Formats: sequence, structure tokens, C-alpha cells
Amino acid sequence: MTKPKKKIDPAVAIAGSLISSSDFNADALRTFFDLVSRTDHDRPDPLDLLALEDVLISNPGIWRGVADLAGRGINLMIDQLNPSPSVRLSLRRGADELRAALAGIGASPLENVLAEQISVCWVRLRIFEVWHINATAKGDPVLIKFWDARVTSAQHRFLAACESLARIRRLAARTPQLLQINVGGQQINVARTTPDPDPPLHP
Repeated sequence: MTKPKKKIDPAVAIAGSLISSSDFNADALRTFFDLVSRTDHDRPDPLDLLALEDVLISNPGIWRGVADLAGRGINLMIDQLNPSPSVRLSLRRGADELRAALAGIGASPLENVLAEQISVCWVRLRIFEVWHINATAKGDPVLIKFWDARVTSAQHRFLAACESLARIRRLAARTPQLLQINVGGQQINVARTTPDPDPPLHP
């Protein structure tokens, strides 16, 4: 007999994505969860949907946490190991610190995206290596071959993401104008901005 699917509380599912975000206040978060519970069905009230949109617009930290698909993907991959809470939190912390360290202070949006991609690839690679080690310990040649291929694929993705970030930074150093985007008809430079180490002195 198959077990019935468990109904996932949307507030609980979303809350995990907001742990690392602080760009919202508690009252707005409570209002958001209330509106989520009222709109999470087939025929939500249009007024509730408008109110939900207003909360997201006024509190960008909430929608950034909800839309953090990379973070959710990392959590799903970590959960495959069925780790203890301490190991799960430590692995997630390691991925977050890797992303922050690779992006650095003053990172452009493109650098942030690539740093995030590297952290996802890093978690995937490490988890695949764990399964490969388990298969090797069992001595199952089929499983060893399967996970060996997965590890190799994950390594290629990880290195490709690292190379993309390095390539973007080389381009930004040589020709910053290549990393400009049009916003409202104006050119916006998305390259890393670093302060002048020796600003000119004015009398």
C-alpha cells in the first residue's frame, strides 16, 4: 500500500528559505504567511492576491528568500544524505560561505549568479562523492560505475562554473563596458566596483 502524499504547509516550506535573509520585519512576515495560507488553493480571492503582491513588493527580503531556487536545490541535495540537523546546517553553512567568499564585496549581479552556481555544483559534487565512496565500500561494480560517471559529470559542471566566473572577471578587468546592461534606456555598469585605494586629496 502506498502512503498518501503529505500536505506540505506552505508557511513551513517557505520559512526555511528565509533563515538567511534579514531584509524584512516580523509583522510583514506574519502577514505574508497569513496571505499564503489564504491563497494556496485553486480559487484564491483576487484581493488577497493583490495584498500578497503588495507585501512582496514592500519587503524584497521575503520574495528573495522564496525565490531562492538555488538554496532550495542545495537543501534537497543535502537531504538525500538523510543527515542529522547539525550536519545538515553545517553543509548549508559551508555552501553559503563558499558563495559569499567567491562573490566577494561589491560583486556584480552576474558574479553573484555565477558564485551561486558554483556553490550548487560544489554541493552536488561532494554528495556524489559520498555515494561513490559508499558504492566502493560495498564492492558493487555496477554502482561504482554509475557513481563514477556522476562524479565525473559533477566535476565538469563545477569546473565549468568556476571557469565562467574567472572569465567574466578577466573581461571586467580589461573591458568593463562589456558588462553593461540597459535599464530604462540608461547604461548600467554591472562590473565589480572597488573603491580607489588612494583617493585624491582635496584642499
